[in-house]
Amino acid sequence: MKYSHENMLEFINKSASPFHTVKNVAQILTEAGFVRLYENKKWDTEEGGKYFVIRNSSSIIAFEKGIENSPFMICASHSDSPSFRIKEEQGGVYVRLATEKYGGMILYSWFDRPLSIAGRVVVRTEKG
Repeated sequence: MKYSHENMLEFINKSASPFHTVKNVAQILTEAGFVRLYENKKWDTEEGGKYFVIRNSSSIIAFEKGIENSPFMICASHSDSPSFRIKEEQGGVYVRLATEKYGGMILYSWFDRPLSIAGRVVVRTEKG
């Protein structure tokens, strides 16, 4: 894949939350010949192999296993900061959604862009 500013902007637009980002990175890695490994299974890796692991659908680690007497290469990052977190606010008949800033934000950079909701919803029921 040839990388460009357009590719990066397309990636950012498709990656509205850490969950979207991990999914998109996994697709890029798979297309580049990386193999997904799972934490709950024994890893069968080979020298020179390229692998990645996903945890909780929100974190991804990619690595290349080196050849004999050679180090390995690993890449890890996070995509959850800065962002706004939505917190439920109780009161009245309606549920109100309040936001909480997360991470080192430059607040004025958020003023000129439309915001949307993306990610995961956690619901509490009688069973948990």
